[in-house]
Amino acid sequence: MRGKRSTPTRPPTRLAAPATATDAPDRTTGAVHSFQSADIPARDRALEPPGEWNAYEVVVRGQRIEVFLNGVKVNDFTSTDPARDLTRGHIGLQNHGDGDDVWFRDIRIKEL
Repeated sequence: MRGKRSTPTRPPTRLAAPATATDAPDRTTGAVHSFQSADIPARDRALEPPGEWNAYEVVVRGQRIEVFLNGVKVNDFTSTDPARDLTRGHIGLQNHGDGDDVWFRDIRIKEL
């Protein structure tokens, strides 16, 4: 299947969080926050229904970020800003909106 990623050697992070139509495109599931929207049609096809777990994997190599949702690539972003070095920094998990619930499990960080 096109866009499908091969089976990883480790389970990716799992999350249960629905994407909603009120999310801004560059701040929704699969987006590189405030820089690039996810491929919304690919995201919508890959997203499990509310209440189900989703596998979410972020791969950073050099200045490139790839985002996979349930094995489907939903974002491929390369930073061209010389002031932003993606080889160093922080990893953050967040949820938007008061009253919205999100759960995380099986979070793993691996140096590539």
